[in-house]
This record gives sequence, C-alpha cells and structure tokens, in this order.
Amino acid sequence: NGNSLDDAGLDMTGGEAIVQDSSFDDNAGYGIQTSSGARLTLLGANRAEGNSGYPLRTEVHNLGTILTGQNSLGGNVTDHMLLSQHGSGNADEWAIGGDIVLNNSNGLTGYELEDTVTITASGTVTVEDGLEILGHSGAVLQVNGHLAALGTADHGVLFSAQNGTPGGWGGISFWGRANRGTGYLRHTTVEYGQGSQCCNLCVIHTTAGEVILEHARLSGALDHGLNAMNSHVVLRDTVITNNGSANGYPALNITWGSVVTATRTQVDDNDGWGVSVDGDDAAFHMVGGSIGGNHDDGLRIYNGSPTVVISQTEIVSNTGHGVDFDGTGGTTLRYCRIYDNGGLGVRNQNTSVCLDVTGNWWGDAAGPHDPSDADDGCMGAVSNVSAGEGVSDDVRYAPWVGGVTTMTLASETLSASLAYTDAHGLTTRIAIPAGALTETTVLIYTPLPAPSYAISDRLTFGGWAFDVAAHGGGEERGNLTAPVTVTLHYSIAAHTLDEASLRLYRWTGADWQDVAETCSPPSSYRRDPDTNQLRVQMCHLSEFALLGEAAPAAVSIAKSVTPEGQVDYGDALTYTLVISAAPGTHIGLYDPLTETTFLRFVEPRPTGVIHAGHTVTGTLEVMPTNQVTISFVAQVNVPGTLGGTASVSNRACIYPGGGTVTENCIWSNIVTNETFHPYAIFLPLVLRNH
Repeated sequence: NGNSLDDAGLDMTGGEAIVQDSSFDDNAGYGIQTSSGARLTLLGANRAEGNSGYPLRTEVHNLGTILTGQNSLGGNVTDHMLLSQHGSGNADEWAIGGDIVLNNSNGLTGYELEDTVTITASGTVTVEDGLEILGHSGAVLQVNGHLAALGTADHGVLFSAQNGTPGGWGGISFWGRANRGTGYLRHTTVEYGQGSQCCNLCVIHTTAGEVILEHARLSGALDHGLNAMNSHVVLRDTVITNNGSANGYPALNITWGSVVTATRTQVDDNDGWGVSVDGDDAAFHMVGGSIGGNHDDGLRIYNGSPTVVISQTEIVSNTGHGVDFDGTGGTTLRYCRIYDNGGLGVRNQNTSVCLDVTGNWWGDAAGPHDPSDADDGCMGAVSNVSAGEGVSDDVRYAPWVGGVTTMTLASETLSASLAYTDAHGLTTRIAIPAGALTETTVLIYTPLPAPSYAISDRLTFGGWAFDVAAHGGGEERGNLTAPVTVTLHYSIAAHTLDEASLRLYRWTGADWQDVAETCSPPSSYRRDPDTNQLRVQMCHLSEFALLGEAAPAAVSIAKSVTPEGQVDYGDALTYTLVISAAPGTHIGLYDPLTETTFLRFVEPRPTGVIHAGHTVTGTLEVMPTNQVTISFVAQVNVPGTLGGTASVSNRACIYPGGGTVTENCIWSNIVTNETFHPYAIFLPLVLRNH
C-alpha cells in the first residue's frame, strides 16, 4: 500500500482497534501506524514484514497491548519500532506504566524514540540483551519508575543517538523525588546523550533507591558522561570515556549531596576533568580502576567538605593535576599510583587544611617531589627532592610506598630471612631454608600500593601487595626447590574483610592463585587474628596480594508505619519493611497483622511475597543490592475503649530461607499507633415553660 514512507498498511488516528492474526506486508512506508492517542491491541499472530519503513510506529501507551502474542515484525528495511508519546491530557495516562519487557522474540532489533518518553513512577521497563534503543534529536528517556537493561558480555544493550553523533539525543534521565527513578544497567552502553542537565546519563533526586551500572560504558557526551545530583549511584566495572568535547565539563559529576560508589571503574580519556566532587554532603568512594588520560585535572574536589575516599586506583597521565583539592576536608587517598600527570600529582589550594595522602606510589621509590621547605603546618619545614610526581604545600605524603629491599644469598647459605617493614611498622618476613636456592641468588622485594592485575568480584584487596623476584646466573628464577615461609603482619584495614578468608595470592600470569597451592602437597595457614598475622609456606615467587572476602553483611529488618501517631478506627496504614542482608541471601518473611485487616500491596513487591491467612509471608532473595523493601496497606480494626485509647502494634520477623518461623527468628522493631473512637454522649432534654 501507499507510495511514500509516510504511508502505512494500517493507519490509525485516534480511536481504538483490536487486530488479530493479520498481515501488513510490503508497504511503501510503515506496516502499522497509530497517532493522536489511538489505542491498539494486537492479538494472536500478526505480521509486518517486507515494509520499506518501520514495521510499527506507535505511541508508548500501547506497548502493554501490542507486545503480546506471536507477532512477527522482522524482515523490513529497518527492524525497529518507532515510538512517541501522546502529548495531551494526563501525562501518566499516555506514558509507560506497568511492567514492559522489550526483547527480540518478535524479530525486532531495537526501538527508536521520536520524542521524549516517560516511564511512570509505577512503571518498570526491562530491555533484554542484544537490543538497541536509539533516540532522535532532543528525545529523552525519562525514568520516573525503574529501568533495567540486562545485557550480557556477548551482545549487550545500546542506548544511542539515531543519527550516530554526539549530542544527537537527550540521553537517559532518572528522576526520583516523589518517584522512584531507579535503574540497573548491566553490559550496557549509553552514548551521545545531551539532556537538559548537560549529561548523557542524569540521576536526579534518586535517594530512596539507587541506579546501578555494571560492566557499563558511558561515552560520547558533549558534556557530562554521568551527572549525579542528590542521588545514590553504584558503578562496577564501568568505563566513562570520551566525554566533554563541547565545554570540557567533568565526565563524572557528583554534586547536590550525591553518594557515588565506584569499583574497578575507569574514568579515562575525557576532554575535560575526569571526576568532580563538590558540596558538603557529596561523597565519592572508589576502589580499583583508574582516573587517567583526561584533558584537565583527573579529580577535582571543591566547595565545602565532600567525603572522598580513593584506594587502589591509578591517577595517571592527566593533562592537568592528578588531584586538585580546594575543599575543607574529608579526602583520603591510599594505595594509589599517582604519576605522569601534566601538573602536580596532588595540589592543595586550601592552605588552612592539611591534605592526607600517605601510603601512595608517586612514580619513584624516593617518593613525591616536594621542592618547598616552607613550614606549612602539615609536614613542617620539610622538602623531598625526587624524580617522583610533584606535590604542593599543605600535603602530607609521608610515609609513601617506596623503595625495594634486596638480599644476596649464596647457594651454600644454610638459611636466611628477608624482611621488609613499612612506615606503619608492619613487617613482611620471608624465611628461606637451606637448599631452597641452587646458586647465588639476589632476592628483590618490592612493595606495591595495590595489585597490578584485576581481581575477581568474589575477592577484595586486603591492603598488602608486593613483588618478590629472584635473579641468579643472569636469569629470573621463580621456582624454589624447597618451600619458603611467609609471615605477614597486615593492617587493621583488612578488618573490613572476613579474617578467616584472608589468603596470600600470587599472580600466575593469567589469574590469582592461593600460594598454599604452589606446593605439593599444599601447605596450610597459621593465623593469629589477635596480632593481625598469618603464616604460610609457598614454592613459587611472583607478585603477591593479600585478598579476602567481604565480611558477611548483617541480617536485619526494620519496620515503619505511615501515618504515625493517633489514627481512627477504619483508617488505612501503610507499613514498610526494609530487609538488609548480603546479595543472594534467601530470606523467609513472617508478618502477622495484628489489630489490622490487610488491604493491598504497594507495587512493585518482591517476587515470592504474598498475603495469606492474615499474614504477609513468603521467601525472597536479596538481589542485586543488600536491601529489599516491601510496603503494604492495612486497615485499623481496633476501636477505642471507654477508659482511654487502644493501640495497634505490629512487628515482623525474618528467618533463614528454607527454615521455619520458630527457627532463628529475627524480629523487627515494634511500630505502634494509638487509636480512638468517637462516643455518643446523651444529655437529658429539659423543657421549661416561660
């Protein structure tokens, strides 16, 4: 049908239609087109193939009624669905509500946004692996509800501009405040966005939940790759690169009291600052990864006292300073590599604050280059001339991760002990028995600020890394003919880990191996948690790191009620349960509803939670963060008494999944509302004659 791309096999302007088992093939334009608030339902097996335009162009309020059935929408010139949002009346009526799953089972390879599209506060959109979502000029994906992009390492999910150029669409905007505004983006790329807040991906007022990015990539933005404003954001194994080409804005902007946590994340090769953190209530925690190659400062901290804690991170090769500090406190850098920056490694512009950056590597064993001997009230009248990265005054950099320890051993040596003691008085001792070396050998111990190679998600760095090399006969020798004993005195920092899980690992060239497994038979560990020491025998030299597993998260439940205080008989109460546990934990729930009648759940509710027998119950899994929230509404059914008020008191219990309520029940706090009931008072009627 038709002779232009504007024509369609079925063209609806307003009205309603149900289409079942029909074909809309080989048209000059669209297979199906709806506009002006038309409502379309597809039932059965419909087909739109061989069209010169999109198979389907529609408004997003129809998604819940057209993605059902066995529709075939592939084999067109473009196999994308073209989406817009009707602009009149109640905005939520025409937006995306409910649970919508976008996948390629219908032959589609993606979706395109003609203009701004909104996911309502009650809506959840899931984008499955292999799809691309392309925005036209100015189009924003506004997330008031929840967005999940579930890519895999094999394919992934792409959010990009339809014209393929930076600034070609409005990007993704998560908006919390009275909404949810939450998201989980895994193996997902978001690129070329330029929204109203100058960002590719914006997270604004998302404080009740969070936006999580895992194995994600944010790139090609004219300004911010990610702009977090009064929000909670989690970054894991994420790359933020090639942003800021228009104005040199920071690639990662953290402001308005936002809390951003980054693990193994790279903020590299952007056209402006790498990371900017400003404001008293803002916080940035980064473990692992890099801030490097940016065309201005790597990390800029200013405006009050934001909390910035950076560890095991490379801050390298930035055009400006590695770290530029102009705040009033709250910043700590540990176990980082800071070198090869165009300006100073660390510059402190606030002369009234002593910036603590001890325990880092500065590109030289002699520490950072500090030519000034001014008495700055931080390290006194001390200078340190070296080939390392430069630092300004008002920076405390000693002790640093520095020089090597060497020992030359002859083959006939009966036994020897190589020891390295760091600036905190913690010692690593390697005891070499007779016969472990077959010729004169030089042992070289090099302390490291952090592991040089990525570690698995299961393990966490325990704050101790080093390299031991053996040179003899002009060759480097890694194998030993007899076990050597390593005694390691670790720091209190490792107490954030499960001490029973702490082990010394060596880099094999491909992965990390427990050193106990380098010997045959394997050796065993001797631990002294009171003195923070462990001892183990090993049979191979390499790079080593103390690694362990995170301490188990405490399991807890908290209960709250809205409204608080005194209520009437028949009033509705909203109860909220917040369950905290380690990700993946299976939890049983038991909430007996005393003095109330259950009305409904506040959706969405976690899978597995039901109301049965006057009880909210079920088994749920804590994923992917360490909290689950359940809300429901109940009605007060306790009237007051003549002598005073009665109370409505409730509490809930959690227990191990698969167990029973009577086993290991952990009770929440008790929430109480006083109730009252109006009473009729009958007074005598007195009639008087006048």
